[in-house]
This record gives sequence, structure tokens and C-alpha cells, in this order.
Amino acid sequence: MTSAIGMLEVNVAAMMNVTKFSRKKTSMILTGLLIIVGLPAVLSYTSMNLSFGNVKILDLMDETLGTCGLPITALVTALVFTWFLKKKILETELDDSKKWIKIVYPTTKYIIPAVLIIILSARALLHVDIGAWHFAPDLHFIGSLAGGIGTLVLLGCALVISLFLTRHFKVKKLSLDFISKLKTKMK
Repeated sequence: MTSAIGMLEVNVAAMMNVTKFSRKKTSMILTGLLIIVGLPAVLSYTSMNLSFGNVKILDLMDETLGTCGLPITALVTALVFTWFLKKKILETELDDSKKWIKIVYPTTKYIIPAVLIIILSARALLHVDIGAWHFAPDLHFIGSLAGGIGTLVLLGCALVISLFLTRHFKVKKLSLDFISKLKTKMK
């Protein structure tokens, strides 16, 4: 339960900042939305037998969000923290492990995104299973759906990369003051 609350907190803080709603109202709205979105998955292996295209909703969500969503999230996180923030911010966060910054920063900036892009590209364009990342047997519908979603994701990544390259020298990087103010607001 505490992990769920912690994961919801970032969204609550962002929504409160945008909408100016109270914490209680924002938490209730987001919790209600999560229940609505999660309910079909919960009911897919009950007597209601909810499915989409002869595939249970839970399996569909697991294969698309779990198989594609997690690597995409990791890719976006790696790109944001290494390409859009100053290196000093990461160094400040890893203050206790200064010796590791020489390994963590270049790995997170270059190697991890490259590997994730290769995996996502292979998955989306070639429908190739890599290691333990494979679709459940007899769920060919999900493979086609993931391929389409993967292609859209790759096009989105290409757009983000092109925007980054065109604006790289025009956009100021986030400062440590901004991050500290953001942390203070979230507390």
C-alpha cells in the first residue's frame, strides 16, 4: 500500500500544481481514475471474462504496457536525467557515491538508451523476441497490436530526438534552484 501511495504522490503533486485542487480532492480523483482503468483487468479472469479480440484484458495490458511500456519509461527517464538536466544535479543526488558517477552517468546517457532503442526497435519492427521478453503463446493479436504501438513509439522517439537536437543550444538546462524549489513544493 505504501508503494502505491508513493507512486501516486508524484501525480497528485503535479495535478495539484496545475489545477489548484486540494490534496484530498486530487487524491480522490486520481484514485477513482485508477480504479476505473484497472477494473477491466481485474475482471478479466472472473465470471465476467472480460476480453478484447479474444484476449483477456489483463493479458493485453500486461503484454503491451509491461513488455513495451517499461522499456519506454526507462528510456524516457534515462534521456531526461542525462540529456535535459545538468550533470551537477545527478552528482548532487549521488553525493554519497561520487566514485560511481563516472560509471553511472555515461552508462545512463549512452549505453542504456542505445540498448533500449535496439530492443524496442527489434520488438516493434521485426517482432523479434529478445531473451525473456516474449509474447505469451497463442496471443498473436497482441503481437500485432504491440507492433503498431511500437512503431508509433519509435516515431515519437524520433520526434523527441529531433526536437532535442534543434533546441539543444537554445533551451537552458534546469537549474539546481528549480529542482530544490520543486522538492520543497512536493513536501
